[in-house]
Amino acid sequence: PPPHFGGGRQHFAFEVPESDYENTRNEIEAGGITIIDVVTWKSGKQSFYFNDPEGNILEVVPNSGIWD
Repeated sequence: PPPHFGGGRQHFAFEVPESDYENTRNEIEAGGITIIDVVTWKSGKQSFYFNDPEGNILEVVPNSGIWD
């Protein structure tokens, strides 16, 4: 995905409670939205990515310390 804080097409993330992460992913997919990538971070935690209607890339992460 493009970097955070970029110009043009944007990439930004939403944190969800870790306990809601899989349900959130399932809801996104059930809504007919394609998951375009899943990343497993060094911590073993995952985040997933999808496009919004404007072509921006949205990321959903569990709020479990992926970032400092």
